[in-house]
Amino acid sequence: MSRSLARRAALALILIGLQTAHGANEAGFYEIWKKREATPTKHDEIITLCRKYYDLNPGDPLREAAKSLEAWHLLAAGRDNEAWPIFESQANLSGNAVQTGAARVAKGWISRREMQKVAASLKLFYRQEIAFPKELAEISAHPKIPAQAHPAPNDPFGTPWKYRLVGLENMPGFENQKYSLECAELGPLSDIQNSLKLRYADHIKIKPASISPAPGGVGSIINFQATDSKSVTVLGEGQVAKGIQLAFVGQEILVVCDATHWKAFNFRPK
Repeated sequence: MSRSLARRAALALILIGLQTAHGANEAGFYEIWKKREATPTKHDEIITLCRKYYDLNPGDPLREAAKSLEAWHLLAAGRDNEAWPIFESQANLSGNAVQTGAARVAKGWISRREMQKVAASLKLFYRQEIAFPKELAEISAHPKIPAQAHPAPNDPFGTPWKYRLVGLENMPGFENQKYSLECAELGPLSDIQNSLKLRYADHIKIKPASISPAPGGVGSIINFQATDSKSVTVLGEGQVAKGIQLAFVGQEILVVCDATHWKAFNFRPK
């Protein structure tokens, strides 16, 4: 057997894997994560691994995280028509912490897509008025802008879009010639094209430092150390702090996410 065939056979066994007491094939999921970190632009290979993982592990609690990773790599590969149905199917998930984490990621990417539609509506308004509106509601009230071009007042998180006129630098009197538009949850990561260019999960600057029992003895509390400062973030499974959610606490790995990316850590509680 060639080395490549042997490697594929070994990988298949890992993806099928042995489920931990948490019901998760942690080794299989972490294998996908290592592959993603080693070859981040080999989108087709990572998509295939994600699909094999959730096909072979149908009841796995990390299944939705694998599907979410697949959707991101589909977007990055330009396969939008395959990516968006996955994100849309996850946007209203509820239940365990992985599912709510997948919903946050999905809403984040759908917000970026919807913000493009708001920007297109602003362009229509500008063509009519040679100025941008003071408020987005003015677009829907404009008699020459069709209803199908009216922007939704809220982003997929249910929060009003952060829109304001910013004017042209050093040119007073032209306040209505330039605007700022963001999703409140995403902030400076609101633009879809710029977000796709980010090195995956590089902005999630934390690492697990220690673990302790949660109050009442149910679950665990993880202390995360910031990698770019001395700050500490304390999270229980499902909790969110500083925009980061602790989605999974396993026997060998931890998984976190924000509204943009996932991140997995090889971490064995002591």
